[in-house]
Formats: sequence, structure tokens, C-alpha cells
Amino acid sequence: MTDPAPQLSGSVADVFARTAARCPARDWLQVLPETAQHLGIDARTWTYTEADAEVQRLRATYARAGLGRGHRAGLLLLNRPEFLLHWLALNGLGVSIVPINPDWRAHELEYLVDHSEIVVAASLDERQQDLRAAAAAVGRALVVTNPRGDGLQRVTPAANPASGPCDTDTECALLYTSGTTGRPKGCVLTNEYFLWGGTWYTRIGGMCVVRPDVERMLTPLPLTHMNALACSAMCMLLTGGCLILLDRFHPRN
Repeated sequence: MTDPAPQLSGSVADVFARTAARCPARDWLQVLPETAQHLGIDARTWTYTEADAEVQRLRATYARAGLGRGHRAGLLLLNRPEFLLHWLALNGLGVSIVPINPDWRAHELEYLVDHSEIVVAASLDERQQDLRAAAAAVGRALVVTNPRGDGLQRVTPAANPASGPCDTDTECALLYTSGTTGRPKGCVLTNEYFLWGGTWYTRIGGMCVVRPDVERMLTPLPLTHMNALACSAMCMLLTGGCLILLDRFHPRN
């Protein structure tokens, strides 16, 4: 296969833009009927062009809200397509995402909101009040929006965005550990981490050969976990493949 190493520059959003320009009509993301039913959304397939249009819309929305490099945004969106669309939109502005585990309880959400210093969060409708309550409990100003980013208010408490371009050294995500041995630890991951994670996956070979512009990869893992986000999603972005999201791993099927 073509060596993807030359793409190890810029940001995750840059990788997506390059792939979308190279194979605009290729499928990028698929939600199967069973998964759609579990998540309460429509089953559909996004091409790179279709996804790019939504990414650009969300990016403009976040930019108008004052978001930029140095800010962090929480995502409580399960394994819905919006998770990846918001990620790419925010990454293009240099905003780091903080994936939020939907199983976390009130005190865990309070810890995350305070520790991560997120200034905005995109959330499922039914969880928005939980995030607002967590922010209020720790005295943090937090703007909460829905999966479409509708009515996003300007984030006035946030510091001004940092100057300079987004590159491989720019923070891409703050992922939290499970917290089994204490409070969850926040792992600061750069764009370089994600680009190399995906590149490693493309080079495994053997039973896992990844052919450019051909493969469809199914993942049952949560997007709050580095494997689904830094390996599977990035592998498909780097090679023009299609990622198929499941709502979760189901032992019976």
C-alpha cells in the first residue's frame, strides 16, 4: 500500500481535508440500522464530501462562539456520527476535545468539568442538564449545546484563542483513564499521537492489511476510548476508508 508517512503533518482535520479532496465520493462513515435503532438516530452513510459540508458548518458555528486554539470542548455524544463531526470541526480550530463517558455519575462529571477546564460541551439532549448541574456545582462557566450545535452561545468566559497555526504539536484531545486506581487521569494527546496511531494501524500487515480507498472497518468500541478514535477512525481517515460505528460491543451478536 502507499506509505502514509508523508501525511504526518498538520492536524487531524488536515488529514480529513486531504482525504476528502482526494476521494470526495468515497464512503467515510456508516451507521447500520441496528445501531441506529439503539442510538435513536437514522441509519445512513456519509461520503467524505457530505461529512465535510457538516464539518465546515460546525466549524463556523464554533468559530462564531469564540473557540480557538487552547480551548477545550466536551463531547457527550455516544458513538453517534456527530461525535466525529464535532471532533473534526473543533480540531480544525485548534480546540481539544474531551470525550465524556456516558456512564459517569454526577460526582465524576463534576470532577471532569473542573479538571479539564472545558468551556463548551456538545451533548445529547437528555444529558445537557447533568452537565450544567456539574458545572454549577464546581463553579465553572460552561456553554452546552445539542448534537447539531444549534443556538450555540458565545463563550465569553474563555481566554482568547492562542495565536499561530495548528500543527502536530497542538493538543488534539484530553482522554481520561477509567479511574480504577483512583481519580481518572487526564492524558493530553497531540495531533501527532493520533496521526501516528492511525499510521501504525495501516502498517500492521498480515491479517490486517489495509488497502487504500477500499477498506470498511467496523468498530464496537466507544469513541471515548483511544482505540476507536486514534486507531480505527484515524486508519480510515488516512487511507480513504469507511468507518462503521456500532453503539457498543454486544456479546450475543
